[in-house]
Amino acid sequence: ILSMTCNNGSNNNAMIRELENMVPSFSGSTSHTHCFLHIINLVAKLLIQQFDVKRKKPTACSMEGLAAQLTRI
Repeated sequence: ILSMTCNNGSNNNAMIRELENMVPSFSGSTSHTHCFLHIINLVAKLLIQQFDVKRKKPTACSMEGLAAQLTRI
């Protein structure tokens, strides 16, 4: 494990300590990247999400539209 990226929660600090004990090649707190990269990750996901294909709303003539109308009745 090269690095762990997570928020600043205390449970994440405990996880890093446990990983340091369990994985000899993991260097512990020096490999714990705090909030900055977590925020970068969230921003990247948000940017990528902008390119997702939007689902069309079902029209009344489509099967989904008819099913939606029947459910409302």
